[in-house]
Amino acid sequence: MSKPAENSQKILPSLASINGPQRGDYSQGQRYGSGTSTDRSTGSSSWRERLHEDQEVRDTVMAKLRDEKMTVDGSIRYLEARVAHALDLKQADAVKALASLQETLERDVMSLRNGLEGYRNTDPQRIEARMDEIVQLKASAGRWTNNIEILEGWLRRVLGADKERMKCLQKEYYGADYVEGDGLREL
Repeated sequence: MSKPAENSQKILPSLASINGPQRGDYSQGQRYGSGTSTDRSTGSSSWRERLHEDQEVRDTVMAKLRDEKMTVDGSIRYLEARVAHALDLKQADAVKALASLQETLERDVMSLRNGLEGYRNTDPQRIEARMDEIVQLKASAGRWTNNIEILEGWLRRVLGADKERMKCLQKEYYGADYVEGDGLREL
């Protein structure tokens, strides 16, 4: 028979004669091992020793839990950094895709504008409107040309026979529209 079994058989008869609270203290003292002392007068283990042992166990468990927490916190920070990096990459890819799409759309818009401009030049209503505008501009230019000729006549009378001075004034005021010998160029 094993030693603990023999000890139990020897102790059982004496336990039967111990009252309830004392029996609990005694069996608890046996559970904590031989390191606890039993007060023979009361039959209880030293509560201070049990408290000290419990505190040591708690401290050991807390230290292990702190270590595990630090490991888990480190893992969380690492995973959060990885997720942030992945999101940055995903966002960068999305930005590149949007930039490419924008370039494509801008080319399409430019092509459509060129096509529309080509259509405007061949649109019958637009051509007719341009013809009317040209007629009005020619009539207006004719009126201004008549006014300029009237002013030239007046200047000739004021200046008299000084043709050189008249040419100088025409060159100065007509600029690029001055034709040598004719004055203002024809429209």
